[in-house]
Amino acid sequence: LPSVADLQEIASEHKLGLSDGDLLELREAGTDMLQAFHCLNVLEEPTLRWGGQRDLGRKPTVSENLFGAWHWKTDLVASDDQRTSDLLLGCSVALKDNVCVAGIAMNNGSKMMEGFVPSQDATIVERILQAGGRIVGKTVCEDLCMSGGSHSSIPRPVHNPHCSDRCAGGSSSGSGVVVATGEVDMAIGGDQGGSIRTPASWCGVVGLKPSYGLVPYTGIVSVDPTLDHVGPLAKDVEKTSRLLEAIAGKDDLDPRQSIAGAPKFGSLRGLTESLPKNKDESLNLLRSVKIGVVKEGFDIAGVSERDVDACVQSLIESVLKPSVALVEEISIPEHSQAAKLHALIGLQGAYVTQFSSGGQPIGMKGHFMPDLMRHVKMCMESRASSLTWRCKLSLLLGGYLHKTYGGEFYGRAQNVVRGVTKCYDNALEKFDALLLPTHPFKAPRLVDPDNCSIKEFIAAAAGMGVNLSPFNLSGHPAISIPAAFLPVDDGASKLPVGVMLVGKRMGDKKLLKISRAVEILRGDIS
Repeated sequence: LPSVADLQEIASEHKLGLSDGDLLELREAGTDMLQAFHCLNVLEEPTLRWGGQRDLGRKPTVSENLFGAWHWKTDLVASDDQRTSDLLLGCSVALKDNVCVAGIAMNNGSKMMEGFVPSQDATIVERILQAGGRIVGKTVCEDLCMSGGSHSSIPRPVHNPHCSDRCAGGSSSGSGVVVATGEVDMAIGGDQGGSIRTPASWCGVVGLKPSYGLVPYTGIVSVDPTLDHVGPLAKDVEKTSRLLEAIAGKDDLDPRQSIAGAPKFGSLRGLTESLPKNKDESLNLLRSVKIGVVKEGFDIAGVSERDVDACVQSLIESVLKPSVALVEEISIPEHSQAAKLHALIGLQGAYVTQFSSGGQPIGMKGHFMPDLMRHVKMCMESRASSLTWRCKLSLLLGGYLHKTYGGEFYGRAQNVVRGVTKCYDNALEKFDALLLPTHPFKAPRLVDPDNCSIKEFIAAAAGMGVNLSPFNLSGHPAISIPAAFLPVDDGASKLPVGVMLVGKRMGDKKLLKISRAVEILRGDIS
């Protein structure tokens, strides 16, 4: 039971005007309420842990980790009798280090989180193993998944595999790198504001943020339940589709899926086989496809680079216009403001969910990870000083908004999101997909976190989501595929540029078919 002093501290914070006598009476009145918690010691709490032998893995060696992309090396595979399909048989898979795997250390990219070992598995872990996939490790991500750069991870920054002094993109930085280098066939990333599509674009691979709720988020650290997405990265659309096919569908434990109207598990089976396989099939599919080119995604003042815009326009001219039924530039003015809405929601959502509720959203039905919630609380009380500048800023501003205005601005922003979402929906009534640069600029120089100012650190972590975060708000599926490589440093190196296609909500199947056709007709760009 709380002491009178404990209650007085809370009473003073909320200016309740209570005397010690009042508090003593209230404490006695609340005894029965608090003793109700003893029922948790009597009733059985369900857990998620997939059976079978488990290799707990090890830290990567220096020679295995040239770009700083690996957090942990494992070798998890299902036995023959545990497999339910061969969809991923023979495929190596890496998981972003915000995905719980029972018995495997998880830092969520943060020094603050060191020492946490989940006791349960995320739903997608079970699904990958049941489909025959081999989980070969956990990849480094940015500190609490709060950076679009790749300099805030521990123990060191993640380097771009095409040019080591450039950013790999975050927050799923390690996942993008290990796919690009060919160390794995496919990887899992998380995406609250572009964190799958950023490393996909800058590492030159394919990355899909699925429709909101299509893939269960159960057992994964949440930033804000309205922004959370988890999805695949791979070298091509076919492998991306294969991993999505294995993990998509309801698990009846993630309330995001019920809100979004997600289909049942297994409903995407056959998707990969239905993708176009050659140029003729691609041309046949695209003959009836209409593409809307979002004007506001190009020529963004102070952000866009001319060669990136020109690269994407070249793809439109050389691949799309000769192939599709219609390519038309359209204007969605709200797109230019949507990233600002995302910043408002992300700041306060992260404060409430990540910092205050242990990375699990309170107030929703579903399966929770109490051991994670307990560990985060302990870390916030004793280790918050070890957070990077980006996380400290998010905590400060989110806390200020919450303390000063309550949920007012969060609520107003969420209300406005409905109108923005409708604008994209309206455009997608006429077009099968929308198109814009994934990023309007190439991968920037990698910041040295130990030799930069606070301002430089923050600038290198933020501002990545101008074309990306709007679709975290709206929930539309969005995929980045490589468009071309552009020269940098006077031609000494080349960096990839991504083009993003956006589809109807829960229209991931059609989006992947269109993307695969574009990829085939684009040809080799290596």
